Amino acid sequence: MKLNIKHIALGLLACCMAVACDDSDSGVDAGAALSIESILPESGGPGLELIVNGTGFPLDKSRIALSINGISLPVEDCNREQILTIIPDNRAVGRGPVEVTIDGKTVSSSQEFVYFDGKMYLDAISQTSAGPDTELTLRGENFPEDGTGVSVSVNGVEFPVKSADAATIVVTVPNNPNIGTGKVVVAVGNVFAVGDVEFTYIEPVIRIASISPTEGGPLTEVTVRGENFPPTSEGVSVTINDVALDIRSIASDKLVVVIPSDRKIGTNPVVVKYGSQSVASAESFTYIVPQLGIASIAPLSGKGQCELTIVGDGFDEKVAASINGVALTITSCTETEIKAVVPRDRKVGKGPVLLTRGAERAASAEEFTYLMTRTVRVLAGTGQAGSDNGPGTSASFNFGYWWGEARRCGIGVDNDLNVYVADVHNMQIRKIAPDGMVTTHAGHYTDSPDWGVVRAEGGTYDPEFRPNCLAVNPDNKFVYVLDNWIGGMHVVEPDGRTHYMGWGGASASGCAVDPARNRFFISHSDGKIDLAVADGYGYNGAPRDNVYNGGKKFGGLAVDKEGNLYAAAYEENRIYKFTDGDWTNPVVIAGSGNAGCKDGPAMEAEFHCPWGLAIDNDGNLLVAGDGSGTSSEGYGMDKSIRLIDLKNNMVTTFATGSDDRGEHSFDVPAAGGIDNRTENNGLLQGGFYCPSAVAVDRNGDVYVLTRGDATVWKIVTEE
Repeated sequence: MKLNIKHIALGLLACCMAVACDDSDSGVDAGAALSIESILPESGGPGLELIVNGTGFPLDKSRIALSINGISLPVEDCNREQILTIIPDNRAVGRGPVEVTIDGKTVSSSQEFVYFDGKMYLDAISQTSAGPDTELTLRGENFPEDGTGVSVSVNGVEFPVKSADAATIVVTVPNNPNIGTGKVVVAVGNVFAVGDVEFTYIEPVIRIASISPTEGGPLTEVTVRGENFPPTSEGVSVTINDVALDIRSIASDKLVVVIPSDRKIGTNPVVVKYGSQSVASAESFTYIVPQLGIASIAPLSGKGQCELTIVGDGFDEKVAASINGVALTITSCTETEIKAVVPRDRKVGKGPVLLTRGAERAASAEEFTYLMTRTVRVLAGTGQAGSDNGPGTSASFNFGYWWGEARRCGIGVDNDLNVYVADVHNMQIRKIAPDGMVTTHAGHYTDSPDWGVVRAEGGTYDPEFRPNCLAVNPDNKFVYVLDNWIGGMHVVEPDGRTHYMGWGGASASGCAVDPARNRFFISHSDGKIDLAVADGYGYNGAPRDNVYNGGKKFGGLAVDKEGNLYAAAYEENRIYKFTDGDWTNPVVIAGSGNAGCKDGPAMEAEFHCPWGLAIDNDGNLLVAGDGSGTSSEGYGMDKSIRLIDLKNNMVTTFATGSDDRGEHSFDVPAAGGIDNRTENNGLLQGGFYCPSAVAVDRNGDVYVLTRGDATVWKIVTEE
């Protein structure tokens, strides 16, 4: 580059004068002393054009030597008053005056030139290794004067900056073992200092002085005292026998941790790890295994194969779980939580979860209820009165009903699952096979019956009677029949042969057979109960005794396995129990006496004209809720089958029919029913139309006879 026009003009002028005077360039201008008046500019980086203004400069640039701090600068051009040079790419130029040497004579500028190439330089650090809180001084060049935006780090860990100027930065070493050993990085935004300075972090030695307490169970807080703990829990782990503890708080001299529920802790020291350090306490902590206990179970109800979560303390692989003696399958276990599968077994019933381990026992306060699906469907009957045999829903019956009439009709089932019904207005005993096929088992319709036919010697296959109630011996398939028109008692053999058992009286209304004790009970609407010999029949009938004459009007009867007799007092809306052998002192077991349909505690429950009774396979008592029609449509206040749990004295609704006669299903507690005070919506569809009789087969399935729509229903409860 050339000097500017002014300078060139001056140079040309000087040359002309020199020629005119015939002055050679063998020395400095005789008329001017060698001097430097100024430099321009005063700072800059590589490639900068620097002009040195002065006097006494030769025209031959080869005679000129130019430097700053000993670093030679090239002479690009010159005249008597100016020298043009280019700043080299050498940070050693640094800061200093410009020196001009001509023929051994040197002059220096009064101004200093400052080399600046736009880069920061890190040259040194006051300490190359140190621990936390040590102040370090970084030395270099071109740092921001006020330290604005400066960051200092090693291996990505920031060092807090205390102060800074163009040549120094003061920082504090943080307490972080991740610093390790690495290069010191100084940055301002995206500009990084040039340098190769390394720093090594010296970790303070952690020391554990004590732990307190030295024993405890889950959730125990343990205080670990010592020194040189990090200021935060980041990167710190505290363990006992490799079991991690939660850090509640941390300070340089104290750690507070919480003991988890894990018996693996055993008796072992507390170990604090931070960075490369791993320090163990001299004392050991002893884990105290909590006693076996249950805090909660969930869900509180479910079907077979549902998963049950048991939360508590003291669990381990030696714990067994059960409900009502039925074992649960444990699929996973921690000290505070057990996952278990409930088996498909209605014996689970309703009860607390029991955990056992050797002699230890723990029961849940909450009870689990085993749920099953109950389905109600029509077994036989079209819904209209008739007398047709055939497939179940094509066959028809004529059970009939009138207000005040005691002809309630009966139902029973044998161990081959044949169902028998008293078809009173067709004057027949009808049989429904397991496949639903309906046939006539005994009897036929006639307008002028001969009541003496059944008294024939050896019985008859063509009896004439009007059966209003029946009971079945499930083992030998004998069907016991009452005819309350003439008061006759009869027994029908499996092949249909019918025998006379005697005269029961025109007031006979209900009956029950006790095969184990060869007994046949008959109730009367005049307040009596008779007891006959079950296998006694012939022309003179069976021996019988009047065992109760207390005046209560009983309808349906049922006998349990122990021989106790249950009787429905339809006018009182109560259910009574006669203890076997004590036939004179019946005790109320259910019913407040108020007419209604309310579940709940047995003595608060309400029935309306209860009639048919049956004992189920779990020993509960089923009640056909409304044996009589109390309105023009034949409906009463109770249109359901009720269940009396004789173990806990609670009454629930076992099932109802559907208004559209369609099949419907709902979930129920095992072998129980639904509390209609709270759970009736949508679960119990409509109602049975005058249910008067109920029976239970060997599988636990239930059968219901409804007089109002001449239908037989089957209720199946499945796991």
